[in-house]
Amino acid sequence: MGLTEDVVASACEVATAGASRIAACARGGASCEGWLKVELLHALGALPGVVVAVEVDNVDLSVRRADEAVLCELKTFPTNYGRAGKPITNFIAGVVRDLETLGARTDERTRGLSIWMAYYIPEPVPPQWQEHLAKVRRAAAEQLKVERIRLDDQRFAHLYAMLSR
Repeated sequence: MGLTEDVVASACEVATAGASRIAACARGGASCEGWLKVELLHALGALPGVVVAVEVDNVDLSVRRADEAVLCELKTFPTNYGRAGKPITNFIAGVVRDLETLGARTDERTRGLSIWMAYYIPEPVPPQWQEHLAKVRRAAAEQLKVERIRLDDQRFAHLYAMLSR
């Protein structure tokens, strides 16, 4: 498995195992980005040959193994579905900006990866969510993964891993 795939798999494992923490943040309307960064730093650092740096050149995580590198930006945000709160359009715009910034910093040995998570996303998924998601997908080269994480009855966190152009 390549380094990018290892980073994505680790992010999915960390988020799934931390569903109760994500749910606590969702109930409080708070971001869990700091928690995700620490847990991902720990998980990636345990992989053989992987070196992880935090906040180098304004990138959340810089992950290296041999001649591979992944520049990883993280975003997590509560949605306002079913309650008042900040409009998520600003959060979506931030993910798009991250993908554009990462795209300018990649080359044949360095990949840009945006890992972002939104919560609560109710079931059935609201049509507005599909519009937000389409904006991010247009900015990405490829969507590698979507992980739905059950937080309670019919509400989920959605974790996305997307490659920059």
